[in-house]
Amino acid sequence: SPESLSPLANHDLDPNAVFYGTAWLLTRWASDHFATHDAEFYSQLNQEPHRSGVENLQARTGRSLAEMLADWTLALAADGWTGVDPERVELTIPSWNARDVFHGMNEDFPSNFSQSFPLEPRTLSFGEFVSTVSSLRAGTAAYFDLAGAGPQVLELRAPGGGTPAAVLRLSILRVQ
Repeated sequence: SPESLSPLANHDLDPNAVFYGTAWLLTRWASDHFATHDAEFYSQLNQEPHRSGVENLQARTGRSLAEMLADWTLALAADGWTGVDPERVELTIPSWNARDVFHGMNEDFPSNFSQSFPLEPRTLSFGEFVSTVSSLRAGTAAYFDLAGAGPQVLELRAPGGGTPAAVLRLSILRVQ
């Protein structure tokens, strides 16, 4: 449920504690791209006396949360996707292949992992369309797989057609 479950959540909002896994994967991605050594990166992240949470992760990476989440969410979509090889290394998760891991968990524990890969984008075709996302929590994303060729205009609107919140971002991974 990438539209409702966030690596920034707490137990009250996510009773299944999915945020532990997504928060771990976000720090794993950050370590892949911004750490010289994993052990040093995680030691600094865990033993920092003056910063915690997002502020601490931003200090370790030198990137804003918005920048990290944009790249990380695209990396989740691209990770292990057949035929997708992003030009920007930040759009990869080099030390982890989430598709393979979830496929294995689905085979071994189908009652706990009912899908072979839990990220299912909304499939759309080029041309005119409207796809409504009712809400997004902090740190979440809505995924779309838009298929077609030629020019395509995308317009991001708030509910009711107004201007979306300034913190809302649109990131695109173009696959040829």
